[in-house]
Amino acid sequence: MTRRWIASVAWVVLAGCPASEVVNGGTSSSEGGTAESSGTVDPTTGTTTIDPTTTTIDPTTSSDSGCVDGCTTGADTTGSSGGVDTTDGTSSTGVTSAEESSSSEGPVTVCGDGLVDFDEECDDAGESAVCDDDCTFVDCGDGNPNQAAGEFCDAGGESLNCDVDCTAPVCGDGITNASDNEFCDDGGPSPTCDADCTTPSCGDGSLNPAFLETCDDGNNDSDDGCSSACLIEGDFGGLCRIVDGVQWCFDNDNCGQACEDVCGALGLALEPDDAAWFAAQDTPAECQAISDAFGLVAPIAFDALPLGCLEDTGLADTVGGGLGGSLACSSDPGCPAAHRTDMDDLGGTCNLPGARRSVCPCAGAYCGNGLVEGDEVCDDGNEINNDGCNSNCNTGPSVCDGGTDPGTGAPYVVCAVDGDSAWVSIADGNGGEYHPELICQELGYTTVGEWGGNCGNVCGYCEDVTSCLDNGNPNFDFGVWAGVGNCGADGLGQVICQTVHWTCV
Repeated sequence: MTRRWIASVAWVVLAGCPASEVVNGGTSSSEGGTAESSGTVDPTTGTTTIDPTTTTIDPTTSSDSGCVDGCTTGADTTGSSGGVDTTDGTSSTGVTSAEESSSSEGPVTVCGDGLVDFDEECDDAGESAVCDDDCTFVDCGDGNPNQAAGEFCDAGGESLNCDVDCTAPVCGDGITNASDNEFCDDGGPSPTCDADCTTPSCGDGSLNPAFLETCDDGNNDSDDGCSSACLIEGDFGGLCRIVDGVQWCFDNDNCGQACEDVCGALGLALEPDDAAWFAAQDTPAECQAISDAFGLVAPIAFDALPLGCLEDTGLADTVGGGLGGSLACSSDPGCPAAHRTDMDDLGGTCNLPGARRSVCPCAGAYCGNGLVEGDEVCDDGNEINNDGCNSNCNTGPSVCDGGTDPGTGAPYVVCAVDGDSAWVSIADGNGGEYHPELICQELGYTTVGEWGGNCGNVCGYCEDVTSCLDNGNPNFDFGVWAGVGNCGADGLGQVICQTVHWTCV
């Protein structure tokens, strides 16, 4: 809109002046106003004729009614801002009388009219992707939330309900919002942050592998399956594979061991001699064959480590976690002799940066190498239970073997085993529904012997802390199994429920 400044003009209309007011050759009797004229006086009538081209009126003495006879539409008159041209009504300032006056307060700006005026940064007639509704450019942190620009919120900074990037606070978004009780936010578990945006601490119940935890049961007790350092407890043994007549083994419970300790921990003997050891792994093809036997998918690391004949390069090995990374082999003939008592990262602990395992030639019968040896009943080359040959290379279960009920999925664990029976318990203390006879048959037994409640204990009876590694009292207060459960039956058989344990015979 065009805004115009119009000077006010004082108009003096000189018209119809009575002759009686003109005296003494044009001197008005009103307010002392004086007209200077070059006109002539008619001697007959006493009327003065004024020449409009020469007559002037003193603006300091004339009044609204001060005029002389002969005025029609007004002579050349001066007002407050200048004179008026009698021919076109234009003041001496150049502003016509038809134009209206304007306020002296200045121009008016209207945000939202779609026109960018004066001090407006923008004006899109409302909120847009680039312009706020107050006609300023979009700026996260200006306290003006703009949904059109993708702002969920804008509190002018971090707040309980708003991140500094104007999004809703969500643990895992990579933005730490202390106002929303986030101590950290690395977008997931990291060495310095748990997945729930709290500082990692063993015993907080939040498993954080990046913090080198393999378990976190919410406490700092050991001997309950998860140690005070948040490492899985148990006897994981090792694993051996035979490649071209040499049995290669590693210890799944420890890292940083020289080969004498590896074979000794597994109850085996370190052999063959250094020459045979070296010859069995000194080419990339031989190294790859050994890597394939252990199921490693990373490319081999040939001549990558000084004592790598053999070692893994996992650098993040965990207790019970098996080999990690690449398998390192060596073309240095002196490596086997050194590796008997040394290794890269000797003494290193699993779950710490740099952890490695030695892979060593160990002689002797070993369950899981694929050969039935010694007193083994079977050996299917793995440590998987309930597949026809269990981790002890026989057809029955082992202590701490576990599974889930085939109908309900409730977990169970084996507490004890002898030649004729096995003791089975709920696995987590929370109870559940079980088909005990079907579970016993899956474990290689015929039926249920005795059964009872256990007050929530795992492998115990109403005691403080028990586990498959530390059994309690095996009291079976419900007596001998009679084929009737305490929770009815379904298509899979009789059901027992709540906190229970039983024997398989």
